[in-house]
Amino acid sequence: VQEDAFALALTTAPADRPLRSGPMRVVAGRAYLGAFLVPGTPPAAELRVPFGIDNRLKVKRTVLPQARSTEGFIGKDRQMVFAYRTSVENFRDVAVTVVVEERLPISQDERISVKVGDKTSAGYITLEDRPGIINWKLTLAPKEKKELTLEYTVRWPKEMQIPGL
Repeated sequence: VQEDAFALALTTAPADRPLRSGPMRVVAGRAYLGAFLVPGTPPAAELRVPFGIDNRLKVKRTVLPQARSTEGFIGKDRQMVFAYRTSVENFRDVAVTVVVEERLPISQDERISVKVGDKTSAGYITLEDRPGIINWKLTLAPKEKKELTLEYTVRWPKEMQIPGL
């Protein structure tokens, strides 16, 4: 987990030909940011060009208090609730689109379940090709700040010992 915003340009390769791999100079306005090795890109495919950390966006992630409990008839299951608040603030003079990504644990055991909680901010999506990742897409006006909350519950049988929980 890193509390930084990364600037990224999204574009597509020309529809009629692929882009060959090789170096590309990356500039923002008149500032040279460095070189990026462009991977071979098929015609009309998406290309992501990184611009590095954007210090004009501030990201702060706060761990909220955890809650433990025993659920079910005569304490059949144990559960633990985890929660985090992430604030994103735009110090730019223009609006920006920001994608905030959060991680969720993935159970390798069918007896352990992980569920997103009711206090999780609306508008998140899960990514089929990236299990354990959810994200929100936000538009921040100049000087605007927004906060998101992620809450999830891990539930497991009482007799099971899980290291760290």
